[in-house]
Amino acid sequence: MKATGWHGGPLSLTKSAGYGLRISKSDRDTFFKKSWVYVTIDLESESIVQIKLSPSFWSNCTELRSTRIGEWFLKNGLAPWDEGCPPVFSLVPTNEAEFHLTN
Repeated sequence: MKATGWHGGPLSLTKSAGYGLRISKSDRDTFFKKSWVYVTIDLESESIVQIKLSPSFWSNCTELRSTRIGEWFLKNGLAPWDEGCPPVFSLVPTNEAEFHLTN
């Protein structure tokens, strides 16, 4: 599935808070289960991050939010990005509630 970079608020060169990945509602409904409390994402084999699925994830906010994703974005020069041009990724299911992210 496709995932795009997401940031809630002004983009920062140094602060990793507020970053995450956005997926479509149709991909959420296809690849995620409401019974899951957390998902684990392997960030290009560099880092593993566990993300709690918020109640809003199941309504209108299909973002997987994590400071660790923001740290990974900044470390790899993926953030900040020009307005309207977030990085695009492939988010591949690898196991129950586990995904691998590639750029």
